[in-house]
Amino acid sequence: AADGSSPAVAVRRCGDSASADPVLTPTPVLLSASAYPNGCYEVAVEATEENGFAAGETYAVFATVSVDDEDPVGLIGEFAVVAEGASYTSVTNIANVVTLTMRDENNDPVPGVRLAVRNSSETTLVAVAITDEDGRAELQLDDGTYKVRYGPAYAAGGPEGRGLGGGYWFDGNPYTLVVSGATEATFSCQAISTADAGLTYGKLKAMVHQAIIRTWPELARLIPMTFIEEWVNAGYHELDLKLKWSRTKVQLETKASTANYAIPTTVREVEEVVWYDDDAPTVPVPLAPLSLRQWLAKMAEANDPGRPTHYMQHGSVLYLYPAPEDDGEVIEVWGVMEPSNLVGDEEMPGFPANLHILIVDLAVAYAAEHVGELALAQSLRRHIEATVHAERMETTTVRNSVERLRHDGI
Repeated sequence: AADGSSPAVAVRRCGDSASADPVLTPTPVLLSASAYPNGCYEVAVEATEENGFAAGETYAVFATVSVDDEDPVGLIGEFAVVAEGASYTSVTNIANVVTLTMRDENNDPVPGVRLAVRNSSETTLVAVAITDEDGRAELQLDDGTYKVRYGPAYAAGGPEGRGLGGGYWFDGNPYTLVVSGATEATFSCQAISTADAGLTYGKLKAMVHQAIIRTWPELARLIPMTFIEEWVNAGYHELDLKLKWSRTKVQLETKASTANYAIPTTVREVEEVVWYDDDAPTVPVPLAPLSLRQWLAKMAEANDPGRPTHYMQHGSVLYLYPAPEDDGEVIEVWGVMEPSNLVGDEEMPGFPANLHILIVDLAVAYAAEHVGELALAQSLRRHIEATVHAERMETTTVRNSVERLRHDGI
């Protein structure tokens, strides 16, 4: 009924994020010839590289005009941009069979690895698949340019190269895929070798991920990489404590009539406390440990300061009995401390390499508990306990650095 006012057009690349600006905002022109009804506008879209358009992409045209205090918005249509000289295919119902193959440096297939396909700007997830025994994944994709990421850390915008998953480094992440009709593409990666001095954090995560895929293929895509990282570190901490490997020695100075002393590091378990008398500063005097009940009984008997003979640990506080009567005497605390989390992919646990694989077993046990496979978790833990027990009983194992107690098999 009217020509309206403030006509506007916005051309958007399909698949961009919701907050992305239009590629182009051309100006509509009112068609004024008498043969046209009211409100007919025409808009020219110059889909050139200079205007921000790219071959292989699809674009949507939105329009609005203000009429009678209303601003209706409509999708006018879509169009595809093709390179000069390329054949045109309708943007409707395009579905090409695309076969992706992943092989390692020996040209062997890489099975059981998750992959994600996104548009060229990685703003829209297009497809997800897992490679089969031949390292292949078959998808249906429109013509266009895509980015493909392999491995559990396949989130868009992640670090390029060195993607990790299933025992492989995916150095090409994100791989570029160009689809034009039925397409086949082969990508390459590098297998992680475990024939070295031990397992790095990156290798541990890869092995846990592979174990999850093989054990629970239907659940693998639902377990985020953050869970695997937490389970690996939890397994590392648990095994370190079982082995009593991350030992430390802390020296405290006594204060007259003071029974409690903060231990200035994260000590999970106090193993030995010795006291050095000023009259014999080189002769360590071991203190006997007390339970809380024994400690309270001692305190009920007497609490006059004197030469310490016993101790009790409660959290990060060490209690001496009786309280020292002099300042400046030395108390030496040996304990099992909490190791720092593994963070960098090249970091490695500090204990012997032959035990690193137990971290994988513990992490998979945590995963089994997470998915409700309690019998499997218990079986893994029994195996781990048996291996750790054998390690403890191995009399040839010697740990003799200055910050560790010697292990003599007792």
